[in-house]
Amino acid sequence: MSDLPAAAVERSPADLLREKYESSTATNVTDDLPSTVIVEDDASVDLTSSVTTADTTVSSLPTSSPPSADTLSSTSATASSSANSAKKKPVKEKLDITSLEAFPTLGGGSSKTGAATSIWGSKPVSSSVTKTNGKGRTPLPVRSSDVTDIFDFVVSPQSRDRAVFAEVVTKAKDLSGVTSIESSTSKSLSTTFIVKGKPESIAVARRALVKGLTAKVVTEKISVPSSVRPFIIGTGGRNLKAIQQRTSTKIQVQKKEEVAEGDADSSSKLKYEDGEEETTDVTIEGDIDGVALAKAEILEVVAERTKNLTIRLSQVNPDYFPYFAAQVGALEEDKDVRVRVPTLYREPSDAAPAIIISGERSAVQDTKVKIEESLQELQRSYGTANTSIPKRQHRFIVGEKGKTLQEIFDLTGCVVKVPPAEDPSDIVTLVGPRARIGEAINLSMTKANSIVLERIDISKAHGKNRVHARDLTRYFKSTKRLQDIEKDSDVQISQPSSKELFNESIQEVAYDIAGKTNESVKKARKVLVDLVNSIPPVRVAHLAGIDPLLHRHIIGFKGRNLQKVKEQFGVETLIPDEADESNEIVLIYEGKNTDEFGPDDGEIRSGLESAIMFFEDIKTKQADLVTRVLTIPAKNHKFIIGPKRSTINALSGPESSVYIQLGLNKDRPSQSHDITVDSVIIRGPADEVDSVAEKIEEIVEEASNQEILNSFSVTFDFPTKFSSQLIGKGGSNISKYREELGVKIDLDDEGTVTIKGIKSNVLETQARIEALAARLADEVVLRLNVPIEHHSALIGQKGKFVKRLEERYDVRVNFPRSDELENGDASDFLPKNKDEIVIRGPSKGATKARDELLELYKYEAERGHSTTITVPKKAISRIIGRNGEFINDIMDSTGAKVDIVRKETDDDTSAIAISGTEEGIQKAKAKILEVVEEFEQFTSQIINVDKKYHKSLIGNRGAALRDIVLKSGGPDDVSQQRRIIRIPPASSSDTRITVQGNEDVVAKVIQEIQRRVAQLENQIESEVDVALEKHRFIIGPGGSTKRSIEQECGVTLIVPPQKTTRDVKIQGSPEGVEKAKARIIELTTSKKERHNGQTISSPNAAPPAEEPASEAAAK
Repeated sequence: MSDLPAAAVERSPADLLREKYESSTATNVTDDLPSTVIVEDDASVDLTSSVTTADTTVSSLPTSSPPSADTLSSTSATASSSANSAKKKPVKEKLDITSLEAFPTLGGGSSKTGAATSIWGSKPVSSSVTKTNGKGRTPLPVRSSDVTDIFDFVVSPQSRDRAVFAEVVTKAKDLSGVTSIESSTSKSLSTTFIVKGKPESIAVARRALVKGLTAKVVTEKISVPSSVRPFIIGTGGRNLKAIQQRTSTKIQVQKKEEVAEGDADSSSKLKYEDGEEETTDVTIEGDIDGVALAKAEILEVVAERTKNLTIRLSQVNPDYFPYFAAQVGALEEDKDVRVRVPTLYREPSDAAPAIIISGERSAVQDTKVKIEESLQELQRSYGTANTSIPKRQHRFIVGEKGKTLQEIFDLTGCVVKVPPAEDPSDIVTLVGPRARIGEAINLSMTKANSIVLERIDISKAHGKNRVHARDLTRYFKSTKRLQDIEKDSDVQISQPSSKELFNESIQEVAYDIAGKTNESVKKARKVLVDLVNSIPPVRVAHLAGIDPLLHRHIIGFKGRNLQKVKEQFGVETLIPDEADESNEIVLIYEGKNTDEFGPDDGEIRSGLESAIMFFEDIKTKQADLVTRVLTIPAKNHKFIIGPKRSTINALSGPESSVYIQLGLNKDRPSQSHDITVDSVIIRGPADEVDSVAEKIEEIVEEASNQEILNSFSVTFDFPTKFSSQLIGKGGSNISKYREELGVKIDLDDEGTVTIKGIKSNVLETQARIEALAARLADEVVLRLNVPIEHHSALIGQKGKFVKRLEERYDVRVNFPRSDELENGDASDFLPKNKDEIVIRGPSKGATKARDELLELYKYEAERGHSTTITVPKKAISRIIGRNGEFINDIMDSTGAKVDIVRKETDDDTSAIAISGTEEGIQKAKAKILEVVEEFEQFTSQIINVDKKYHKSLIGNRGAALRDIVLKSGGPDDVSQQRRIIRIPPASSSDTRITVQGNEDVVAKVIQEIQRRVAQLENQIESEVDVALEKHRFIIGPGGSTKRSIEQECGVTLIVPPQKTTRDVKIQGSPEGVEKAKARIIELTTSKKERHNGQTISSPNAAPPAEEPASEAAAK
């Protein structure tokens, strides 16, 4: 100690450090400061025994007993030679290094400190002064970019060893990258550190020093709102792990089953408060500094997440909702708050309604108080009244989704309450201002009577067969057959409930048809009656004696069995549900879609019998079903059910054939066992029943022995390449296992799966996951290139072809999508170019699906030729024809597909796309262009023809009309001929005849009509006296002779009906009449008679031919 200056002995360590700092500041020397020396007030200290490291020198710590905490030792400091040689500038007065004016804080010089605990909703209060053990010091500024921080703490006994201390200090400096670390220890063993460097480096150094040199572990418990728990933990514990790593602490968050684990990033998720908010304890363990930092970070999360609040006011009577809905604007005005009020109308499945207030915490609380005050006022001023309105008219008071209820409230301020659907009561309750209730009653009655309502009892059909009516009702509900009637007639049809259908005391099966007009209701009634009459009892069969346990096998995977029966036999299958009080399966024959005509009784019987035989094979499995009854106290049934029915789902899951009933079941009372509330009924195949019974007994025994249900766990490996499939999109797959079976599943990066929970549930989950792995191991991804223009044909209308492949082979077929290609999605299961199709699934199924797609593509490629032609828009209707007649004829005759491109264009043309074989395309194109050419040459002209000639122009059954068209070069098709010449009906006085079509044909037709009219105008009429028995010679077989004379002579012969008159009339030109007359005489007289000038032939004259009497009579 003799080598030390006397003045040094009289100064404290803090004075020495301050003086040294002032000296370095005054001389502008920052990098040539001497290494730190810790000098203690101990005469036995030997500075030569100090341990020197880079920029750091640490003396040995005192070995004698420390003095009182209030006494500081005197210390001295030595400087390096460079420092001692530096000349100091004169200082006029001593600087106060604690003055913020003289030495302003250089941003962030202090290390990160713990924040003061604040109430929820306020951010932690931070301080710019470093606080350690209650002592505050201001960071010392320097002229470089570095800052200096001073802090102190008590070093643990095991860290006072010189070597340990030096090692920790050196590591802290190396780890943080600070410029220097200086320290001094007082007699109270509190060590003061001065650390110089970047602010972020100082914070790292401080944490390293505190962590390495202190042994005292502190524990602090804080309470946080339970709603904030997920945000403290973070997704997969991410946030909590980060806080622990930054602060070197251990943090335990209290487990709360009622706190839903979810995505901590979903900040929009509502947290409801009813009264005081529930809290969760968070325990922090570590060194004092780390605990303070961790606490500050947690409270910062709490402050951020609790500045907003959401409250659910479930105590408000729904009768008052409309009033508060009208006040939402006033409640939200000038406030950071949102008020949501439920509507008057609620579906039966809706949860209990409540007013929800969300927003800034204080604003939410104020709004809650206002609503509660308003509620009290409403309860005092509102009145209640009841009125009776028939139950079946209640729906008209409610209206579509409550629109009528809202209308009544808007007009009267009163709320109308109707009883639930299952309540048969007619009583309607009104709540509102007492002065307006009468008005509301009248308005409700008006609304109830504003709809035409008609009831029809379908049980009266088919010989008053109520069972058949019940089956039809179930069928209509299953197939939704009545929806089309409702849509077409603008009505609503109400059917009996399942409970009413199976209630034998209710004789009628009544439907209510409601509409706005009598006409619409009558129309719907007629269609409904026709529908009921179209399905007689012969079309219905019943399949009884099948246990409900077998229903899932009858249905098949995704309903494949039912679909197969419908496609092959034309039979719709109705499977009873839980609400039905019968286990009978109903079969209804619909017929196949390919049938053009209705089936006969034989076809119906055949279809139903085939369906029954199909299901009989499944029915044979029932022989092995047994029933076993366990007696387990009802209070323990909850263990069999499990959380969210997870345990019972594991025991009787979707693939199980076992049915489990707990206690009494009113819907399915047992007929063979004495069932009590303590009974557990197990029914199914014998071996499965025994296995399930054994598992149930084990579960109950574990629970009864108060074992921890969730203590069982298994660990096994899962292929890491399939991890994403196990997890699912957004964790959907793994969440499904958790929710359905109530287990906890962890999957690490190495593919290790750990499942914890009830033993039976854990083993079931393990079996399902291992089955998934096996299925994925067999999964393949097949890629095939098909030109994109053929993709639509492979997909089918509304995806029906692809869906059929996916369901049949349990595969996934992905076609390229433009958005995926543009974004460059690199998934192995997505197409990589516009022509690629990806099939993913079991190897066998994927291969078959690929083969079918290739086969379909080959077929489409052969028929995949296409072309587009342009035609005038005005010709489109002619190409389509009436009701698509012509375009369908083109497609049927050529095998090509013709599509009219419905696209707006600037010109007067339209495009037609033709696809199919090359030959079919050419034929279709030729036919279309032929129509277009005809259209372009189309003309329409009108000529006036005296009405008396119209009949002659038409001829017998249109013969003359056809003859005119054919002679003019027109078509031989009768329907087209009629379109060319349009003659007004006989009852009309119109004389105009319209001729339209090809210009050349029209011109010739008009010319021919005019020629014939001219002939008619010049014609004469003459009579020939012919014996009645010889009229047949004029007519000839089948009228052939008569037609021959008419054609040769250009006349019309009128042969009177048999035995009426002898005169045969001849109409035509004079030349033609004379020629026809000669011909008739020739046919009806002999040569001798003609020679003698007789006009009546003898009875023995030989006719050229004889016509049957029946034909002659017809003529």
